[in-house]
Amino acid sequence: MKILKKNCISEDATIRHAIEKIDESGMGIILVTNEQDQLTGILTDADVRVAVLSYVNLDSKVTVLLENQKQLDYETPVVAKVGTKTADCVDVMQKYSIRHLPLIDENRIPRELLTLSECLGHAPTPIRALVLAGGLGTRLRPVTNGIPKPMVPMGEKPLLEHLVARLRKFGIVDTTLAVRYKKEVIIDHFGCGKNLDLKIDYIHEDEPLGTGGALKHLGSYDGITLVMNGDILTDLNFNLLRDFHEENKADITVGVKQFEVDIPFGVVDTVGIEISSLKEKPKFFCFINAGIYLLSEKVFNNLPDTNTFNMTDVIDKIIEKDGKVVSFPISGYWSDIGNVRDYEKAKKDMESENKVLM
Repeated sequence: MKILKKNCISEDATIRHAIEKIDESGMGIILVTNEQDQLTGILTDADVRVAVLSYVNLDSKVTVLLENQKQLDYETPVVAKVGTKTADCVDVMQKYSIRHLPLIDENRIPRELLTLSECLGHAPTPIRALVLAGGLGTRLRPVTNGIPKPMVPMGEKPLLEHLVARLRKFGIVDTTLAVRYKKEVIIDHFGCGKNLDLKIDYIHEDEPLGTGGALKHLGSYDGITLVMNGDILTDLNFNLLRDFHEENKADITVGVKQFEVDIPFGVVDTVGIEISSLKEKPKFFCFINAGIYLLSEKVFNNLPDTNTFNMTDVIDKIIEKDGKVVSFPISGYWSDIGNVRDYEKAKKDMESENKVLM
């Protein structure tokens, strides 16, 4: 059972605040309450991420999402009374295919929040990680002169150490590093991972294998595989990513990040030769690939036949086989350290009190 204060939000709160609260609690759910602290609605992590993908204004009130639920016949939150037997709570959660169950008192004030996994004593599905750390880092020169890109200094530690420490925080301790360029720098620093409470193995790429080729060199695994670029700085909650992947019964989940482009000109819409509208210097929004993937076991039976391939090829192959590929919008901090400008900005972000990445 969890402390409810961090799992509740008022009806006046924004969707953006709800996302922050869900990320903060790590439970994948937020309870919406009125001025009398009575439960009026429930929002899951999936609810808010679908809203992000739909470009809903994140500064709108959470009641906007609750109204959408009413249109989908989810008007009444599924709850149980305080004191309900655990077995009966499990029956309710299984009946409605939900992972959380608020327990309310006679005034509809939420007092407890049960999870199905806790009630059943189930451990979460394990995750192993494959981190792609073999890039040349040519766009980061002269910073990468003599060192591989994932080892560029970020505060007192190299970037890659921040990444694997983030994985360890969420129980991902079985990590494989795919290395090539100046690989001895990485291997000498991390070794077998013992000093970081990790188990680190290595895939030595004698030639570039692409962003997906290293998958063929992994052994079998009874769990989920995380594939991640080694030049990323993020505060992503990997437990929420796993929950999203499993709830959607996905074969592949792709982390995506909203990207904004300012068009410095007036944009003209036309129908034939006639102008239908003119927008002065608009902003264009899209979602970009964040270089973070979760793969179910099915994927490993459907890898491309070639030795060298990219993750885009893996995704295409799964879609071709009628598999399910979904997108997971990353709402928190994410930075790809692709060039010197991005690198300098990421260093400043890490120094900022507003960017807590560990």
